[in-house]
Amino acid sequence: MYKKLSFIFFFLYFSFLGGLTLDESIEKAYRDNLQIKIYEENVGIANEDLLLSVSNFLPKVSAAGTFVRLDTVPTTYVNTMYGPMKIKVGEQNNYSFDVKLSQPIFLGGKLVLGYMVSKDKLQMSKNDLEKTRRDIKFSIIQIYLSVKLFDKMIEVNQKMFKSKDEHYKVTVSKYNLGTSSKLEKLSSEIDLQNSKIELNNLIKQRDNLLNSLKFMLGMDITDTLTLTDSISFDIFEKFDTIKIDSISKDNLLDICFKNKSELKNLELSKRMARKGTLLNSSSFLPNVAFFTSYNYKNYYSYIQDSTYFDGSYNLGISLSMDILSGGSRVLNILKSKRQEKQLNMSYLLLKDRIPVDLELLLRNYENSKENLKVFESTLSLSKEAYITANEQYNRGIISQLDYNDAETRYVSAQVGYLKSLYDVIVNKLSILNYLGVL
Repeated sequence: MYKKLSFIFFFLYFSFLGGLTLDESIEKAYRDNLQIKIYEENVGIANEDLLLSVSNFLPKVSAAGTFVRLDTVPTTYVNTMYGPMKIKVGEQNNYSFDVKLSQPIFLGGKLVLGYMVSKDKLQMSKNDLEKTRRDIKFSIIQIYLSVKLFDKMIEVNQKMFKSKDEHYKVTVSKYNLGTSSKLEKLSSEIDLQNSKIELNNLIKQRDNLLNSLKFMLGMDITDTLTLTDSISFDIFEKFDTIKIDSISKDNLLDICFKNKSELKNLELSKRMARKGTLLNSSSFLPNVAFFTSYNYKNYYSYIQDSTYFDGSYNLGISLSMDILSGGSRVLNILKSKRQEKQLNMSYLLLKDRIPVDLELLLRNYENSKENLKVFESTLSLSKEAYITANEQYNRGIISQLDYNDAETRYVSAQVGYLKSLYDVIVNKLSILNYLGVL
């Protein structure tokens, strides 16, 4: 009894862990998706590059210490009235300690431009992260919705398979009584087998989608995952924070121009290219730097025959400037200007393409809404026709072929309705993602 209760407890526990709402799936992807983590690291790298560019403004201080032991004590000879005399002129052990400081004063604006470029790169990496999060969010919603759509389609096909199985049994019974032909019996059996194959294919596709969702959530494909939300407009309407159905196309364009990450990054790239041109132009200017150093070491006093330590320092200003570099500086400037021109054309191209893309997305959305209305009506009519055909076939009024035709139309109408509902939701989310507000 205890083992049985323990099994039930653990089964419920892991089932609870495996169940995720749509919001929980999105939050889990934000935490565990590797692609998002990569872009988060890119932001961290860009932030550290910005700090490095700031460090270039600060003075550089270095220190060095040396110890040298000579093989013999340094000596020399001097002539005296008593003859040559050997005199000690240094120590066998020598110590030295140096401290150097350098500070750039003027580098033609290179430090400031480098800082500004690093700042733009940081913003670009943040924009890329924001776009990646939106794209992952859209993919999670789309796959989540697809899995639930296939669940519904599987449910519909399971009911139809059960109905066809019962219908096959009735046909076999009629055949045994001699009121149904062998052709009708074989047709019913073939129809049943085809329905089974279609059902198995739907289950396989659903499992593949679920594995894709697990991958995006950072899960192992062997993990248990249950999706607890169902397909409904209420769940997905909350993502439409701007209510696109009530906004004009011109206002949607304004929102897109303001929020689209690709446009923001092209603007930043244009600014960076302009700074690159200025940076190359600054190579014609001189570089000015301040430097100083302090040296502390041991000395030997011949008069006092003793060792003492003393220090000395120096300071100065250095100026350097390239006179001739084979024309490379001019070529770099020309290259930078071409890059500016290229980026400006890319920016204008994207701005011109946005209205076209948005028009296509809006048209697809409107068409999907119209299709949904049509399928709602078709589903109601085909259901009524199927119920009537089922009754008439059981009474022997219509043939097997007429019954199969009505059944096929009903299944197609159910599947078509579910797909049209899926299209409406996905097309709306596609617009929100394109606008940069999902």
